[in-house]
Amino acid sequence: MPIILLIVLAISAAIILLQDLKDRQVHLVVLLLFLLASGCLQYSKSLFFQIYILESAVNTALILLMLGGVALYFKFLKGMDPKQTLGKGDVVVFLAFALGYGIEEFVLQFVISLVAALSLHLILKRKYTTHTSVPLAGYMTIYLAGQKFIEQFNFFS
Repeated sequence: MPIILLIVLAISAAIILLQDLKDRQVHLVVLLLFLLASGCLQYSKSLFFQIYILESAVNTALILLMLGGVALYFKFLKGMDPKQTLGKGDVVVFLAFALGYGIEEFVLQFVISLVAALSLHLILKRKYTTHTSVPLAGYMTIYLAGQKFIEQFNFFS
């Protein structure tokens, strides 16, 4: 079962990346498929359903807290509409991270994926000059899928 979920995760991550790079819009069905595969992979590793739900709830609360801070920052300090800063796809990918990891691992992987996405965008932005925004959902899904493959097959242990 985890192999099938990993394949679904990888294929949906590739589709999300391609759509995000091309149009900065990702189809909701692909995002939800990615979210479901990420959550099911973590649930399959969980000992108890209650622990999985508790960890997912704490992670989701952290995401909501961060999104609230970002919204306040852009609204009051930058004078921008918060809806222009993050897309709906980005929020769904954040939720995929929240459902895809335990609490400690979530914080670490989430921060690393954000730094990796920004770094990758700075490296590749000359090639993709048609858009000025960062394809955050695309880069983060590739990171999450790659990390789950490494975790599943113990590449570095």
